[in-house]
Amino acid sequence: MNTYNPAVRIGNWNEDVSLSEDLLKDFLAKKERGELLIQKTSYLKKNLLQKVNLSVSNDGFVHFGDTIMLVNPGNEKVHLDSTDPPHGPLSLAINPEESKVHTCSSIEAPCGISAIQNL
Repeated sequence: MNTYNPAVRIGNWNEDVSLSEDLLKDFLAKKERGELLIQKTSYLKKNLLQKVNLSVSNDGFVHFGDTIMLVNPGNEKVHLDSTDPPHGPLSLAINPEESKVHTCSSIEAPCGISAIQNL
């Protein structure tokens, strides 16, 4: 007499089914609210890579609230007696914390800054 076959449920099968259903419900709820990591990363990338209009100064000065891009034109002349390495044009860049990039929808201050080479 065989009482076991592949269709027989063993163990805590009801709890396993409930857990799977709860995980699916949580996933769908987070997806609707835009809380999935892939959605947050995509939204942040879209914000960071969008084209921005820079402020135009009428008086030649930078004011609070202006949107600007800082660029170092570089040092084309290399002095033989200089200990500094030669470099080309540079732009200011931000270095956000990786954990905050995935949890926030925008970059929060304070964050590190560095310079990157213009291509």
